[in-house]
Amino acid sequence: MEHFDSELLTTPRKIIKLDEKGSRETEDMIVRETTLTVYVNSKETAALVCSPRDQEYLAVGFLCAEGVLNKREDLRKVEYDAE
Repeated sequence: MEHFDSELLTTPRKIIKLDEKGSRETEDMIVRETTLTVYVNSKETAALVCSPRDQEYLAVGFLCAEGVLNKREDLRKVEYDAE
Protein backbone atom coordinates (compact mmCIF):
# COMPACT_ATOMS: atom_id res chain seq x y z
CA MET A 1 0.00 0.00 0.00
CA GLU A 2 1.19 3.48 -0.80
CA HIS A 3 1.35 5.89 2.12
CA PHE A 4 1.15 9.66 1.83
CA ASP A 5 2.68 12.41 3.91
CA SER A 6 -0.14 14.31 5.64
CA GLU A 7 1.06 17.52 3.96
CA LEU A 8 0.15 15.98 0.60
CA LEU A 9 -3.42 15.36 1.76
CA THR A 10 -4.20 19.06 2.07
CA THR A 11 -3.62 22.10 -0.07
CA PRO A 12 -3.94 25.83 0.62
CA ARG A 13 -6.80 27.63 -1.14
CA LYS A 14 -8.24 31.12 -1.08
CA ILE A 15 -11.70 31.04 0.46
CA ILE A 16 -14.37 33.49 1.57
CA LYS A 17 -15.30 33.20 5.24
CA LEU A 18 -18.74 34.36 6.30
CA ASP A 19 -19.66 35.29 9.86
CA GLU A 20 -21.80 37.79 11.75
CA LYS A 21 -19.33 40.57 10.82
CA GLY A 22 -19.65 39.90 7.10
CA SER A 23 -17.36 38.20 4.63
CA ARG A 24 -13.62 38.27 4.10
CA GLU A 25 -11.19 36.57 1.78
CA THR A 26 -8.59 34.42 3.50
CA GLU A 27 -6.54 31.30 2.92
CA ASP A 28 -7.35 27.93 4.47
CA MET A 29 -6.25 24.34 4.08
CA ILE A 30 -8.63 22.00 2.27
CA VAL A 31 -8.46 18.25 1.74
CA ARG A 32 -7.21 17.16 -1.66
CA GLU A 33 -9.58 14.95 -3.60
CA THR A 34 -9.05 12.62 -6.49
CA THR A 35 -11.22 10.27 -8.52
CA LEU A 36 -10.67 6.56 -7.99
CA THR A 37 -12.01 4.37 -10.77
CA VAL A 38 -12.65 0.79 -9.64
CA TYR A 39 -12.51 -2.03 -12.19
CA VAL A 40 -13.62 -5.64 -11.71
CA ASN A 41 -12.42 -8.11 -14.34
CA SER A 42 -11.32 -5.19 -16.56
CA LYS A 43 -14.81 -3.64 -16.43
CA GLU A 44 -15.33 -0.22 -14.88
CA THR A 45 -17.51 -0.75 -11.82
CA ALA A 46 -17.48 2.59 -9.99
CA ALA A 47 -15.90 6.03 -9.81
CA LEU A 48 -15.36 7.33 -6.28
CA VAL A 49 -14.25 10.80 -5.18
CA CYS A 50 -11.87 10.40 -2.25
CA SER A 51 -8.63 11.51 -0.64
CA PRO A 52 -5.49 10.16 -2.30
CA ARG A 53 -4.71 7.88 0.64
CA ASP A 54 -5.26 4.14 1.14
CA GLN A 55 -7.21 3.82 -2.09
CA GLU A 56 -6.64 0.08 -2.32
CA TYR A 57 -8.40 -0.38 1.03
CA LEU A 58 -11.23 1.89 -0.11
CA ALA A 59 -11.72 -0.08 -3.32
CA VAL A 60 -11.83 -3.45 -1.53
CA GLY A 61 -14.14 -2.09 1.18
CA PHE A 62 -16.44 -0.60 -1.43
CA LEU A 63 -16.65 -3.91 -3.32
CA CYS A 64 -17.45 -5.75 -0.06
CA ALA A 65 -20.14 -3.22 0.89
CA GLU A 66 -21.71 -3.50 -2.57
CA GLY A 67 -21.79 -7.31 -2.37
CA VAL A 68 -19.32 -7.79 -5.23
CA LEU A 69 -16.91 -9.53 -2.83
CA ASN A 70 -18.48 -11.91 -0.34
CA LYS A 71 -15.41 -13.69 1.02
CA ARG A 72 -11.65 -13.21 0.97
CA GLU A 73 -11.22 -15.91 -1.67
CA ASP A 74 -13.28 -13.79 -4.10
CA LEU A 75 -10.38 -11.32 -4.26
CA ARG A 76 -7.47 -12.62 -6.30
CA LYS A 77 -5.49 -9.48 -7.04
CA VAL A 78 -5.51 -5.74 -6.42
CA GLU A 79 -3.69 -3.55 -8.92
CA TYR A 80 -3.18 0.15 -8.30
CA ASP A 81 -2.19 2.62 -11.00
CA ALA A 82 -1.63 6.14 -9.67
CA GLU A 83 -1.90 8.35 -12.74
